[in-house]
Amino acid sequence: MDRTRLRVDFEILPGTRLPGIPVFRLRAMISNDSPEPAFYGVINILIDSAVTVFDTQELTSPHEIHEETLFGQVIKFKILQRIWSSQSGLPIWLSQPLPVSFNGILIGAPRIDTYHVIGWQVTSPKMPVKKGFYRLDSFGLAPLI
Repeated sequence: MDRTRLRVDFEILPGTRLPGIPVFRLRAMISNDSPEPAFYGVINILIDSAVTVFDTQELTSPHEIHEETLFGQVIKFKILQRIWSSQSGLPIWLSQPLPVSFNGILIGAPRIDTYHVIGWQVTSPKMPVKKGFYRLDSFGLAPLI
């Protein structure tokens, strides 16, 4: 039996400036690496709790803090969520990335002297929970292994 294999990739879009605060838009794109389409899914975007989120677009926030241990360090995340349904959008097809939020998530830029972690968690009826993490610093985004 084929299973969906969903994943999320991030990219930084050119941002705007709020008074005195450098900001940028983080775009999350969901993809399916399987020929089995995904008709439903739960997508959690995990934003390091130290990062200011100014605009979540159409994502909802369950106001919970999620914790992950990465490289021996506990990191706390804010959760932004989207419930995906083919009734309200398209199925997620093989090799056809779709935006999780259309205009991206407006967040504060990281300080030059530190980094933050941005992550994702996704599940669908035909797959176990998958997750991935990125390092976010003043140079951009890089996947964490």
